[in-house]
Amino acid sequence: MSRTLHTPRSPRTAAAARAILLLASLVFFTTLAAPAAARQDAAQKITAVAVTDVTQVYVGESFQLRIAVEGTLNVEPPALPPVEGLVIVPTGSGPVSYSSHSIVGGRTQSTEYQAFVFHYAVTPSRPGDHVIPPVSVRAAGRQFTTQEVRFRALPGETDGDVKVRLESSSLSPYVGEPITLKVTLGLRRSATRAEFFFPGVEEKFSLVDAPPNPNVALSDSVFELLGAKVPAYSGATQFDGQDYQSFTAERIVIPREPGPITLGPVTVTCDVIIQRAASIFDRDRVRRVSVSSDPVQLDVRPLPAEGRPDHFNGLVGAYRIDASASPTEVNVGDPITLEMRIEGPLPGSVPAPAIERQPQLADAFRIAASDAPGVLDGRAIVFRRTLRALRAGVSAIPPIELPYFDTRSGAYKIARTDPIPLSVRETRVVTAADAEGAADTQPTALEVRDNSIGLRANYEGPALLADQSFDLAARLARPGNIAAVALPPAVFGVAALALVARRRAGSSSATMRRRAAALANTALDSVTTSDAGAAASQVGAALRRYIAHKAGLDAAHLASREAADAARASAPAAADPVAELLRRCDDAAYGGLNSVQAQKLVEDARAVIDRLEASWNARP
Repeated sequence: MSRTLHTPRSPRTAAAARAILLLASLVFFTTLAAPAAARQDAAQKITAVAVTDVTQVYVGESFQLRIAVEGTLNVEPPALPPVEGLVIVPTGSGPVSYSSHSIVGGRTQSTEYQAFVFHYAVTPSRPGDHVIPPVSVRAAGRQFTTQEVRFRALPGETDGDVKVRLESSSLSPYVGEPITLKVTLGLRRSATRAEFFFPGVEEKFSLVDAPPNPNVALSDSVFELLGAKVPAYSGATQFDGQDYQSFTAERIVIPREPGPITLGPVTVTCDVIIQRAASIFDRDRVRRVSVSSDPVQLDVRPLPAEGRPDHFNGLVGAYRIDASASPTEVNVGDPITLEMRIEGPLPGSVPAPAIERQPQLADAFRIAASDAPGVLDGRAIVFRRTLRALRAGVSAIPPIELPYFDTRSGAYKIARTDPIPLSVRETRVVTAADAEGAADTQPTALEVRDNSIGLRANYEGPALLADQSFDLAARLARPGNIAAVALPPAVFGVAALALVARRRAGSSSATMRRRAAALANTALDSVTTSDAGAAASQVGAALRRYIAHKAGLDAAHLASREAADAARASAPAAADPVAELLRRCDDAAYGGLNSVQAQKLVEDARAVIDRLEASWNARP
């Protein structure tokens, strides 16, 4: 029998064993706790900082502010608070990450960096000390705060080498009248890095790109003026009796509100070159200069209510319109393409003529709805609409009217096209008489003759017997027999497919009726209220599509009047609000609407749709 022998332990050996066991346990639990500690340490290393490289700038001079969240890429965009005297505009955002590796004492050490950075352009509009307060940022499920940023804005200076002038083509324009703002930079020395600051214009004016001026020469310079890159015209001018080389840029603006408005001053900040570099290894010697123009005072006049045509669409200025149509010989209901060509001072900003509100057209034609924009053709814009004659005998498309406000006479005028001759026939209906022959056709007289074989006698004998055997292959070899066998299953198959298609179409129509409100509200969510004219068109289109889906009509060719009639037939209690809202949309689509009114239009559309939905759902 075998035996295991144990050597007795001494007290010192037992103590050493306990020490080893304690050390191993400590290493084990430390290893388990390391990931949690690392996660906690990583969370603690997330920081948010505001970074800029300037402490002093001129009024109107922009600089970059960066909000960086270091240690994670899981960051929500911060909301910078408004700061009086500062214009802060986001210019982009994105992740920043890199890693580096080094060998120290034979061991490789790695360093990783990651951050998410938000960029902003900051422009002071008044001199003095400015403070951007701490910005709160949410990252990795926690809230972090940057430090505040302080800097000083210096006022513009009087400099003999740089001048700037602001001019307006009219000092007393009407609401909606395009006016040209001209900014002229005068230089007696070469300059670089010119920045223009023109605050407050976007709040009270719509901005329009000016067409090229063929009478002046373009320079190689491009100004960033009121949010657009504008080519500068070179020339010569005088400031305070002194000659300067000039660079002039123009923007067209349209006042949206009546009353006194102060434009400017415009501030330009640039580097004036004092001495050119002696070689490619040197730099030009420059000094930073900031100068301001004198302000311009405008007195914007409202458009008069007296004499305003019902279908006035907001055009201010002198305009003319021509029209053509094709085809001009049609049946009732056939499509006719009407093309309207409009010429004026700003063809790119001309809305489509409101032909639905011209009684002579609306009484004789069905006018298809259209959200298609006009197509620019030189100094004109071309719109196309589809018309369908409602009855035979319509002899012409009546003159298309384009009302506008003439600023020279201070009165409303109407430009008209010439009438377009048409030939509209009754729609031809195919009847049974067309298939059987004309009603006045005389029947052919048949001669009755005696036949030697017929029912008058009985016949007998083997010659009368006929072979009645049946050969399937032989029968099917004849085309007529094949058709007789295959035709019934084919007819039944076609009928079954038609029935399935009809049921599917009905199911699709029912689905659209159920989803009409949801689709309309989704369309209203995407309305861009910053562009008032587009917003009005989008709201009107969303409401017409909703009514078309609920009433089972064709949304693509449903005019506002037809939509109102469909709502009146199905939901009389909500008919008047529908007609009124569609009229407001048509009116607002052609001018006279600001962003606040556009938002109100969206809210009213939601209320009308809710009311219509309740009326439709209450029907048995």
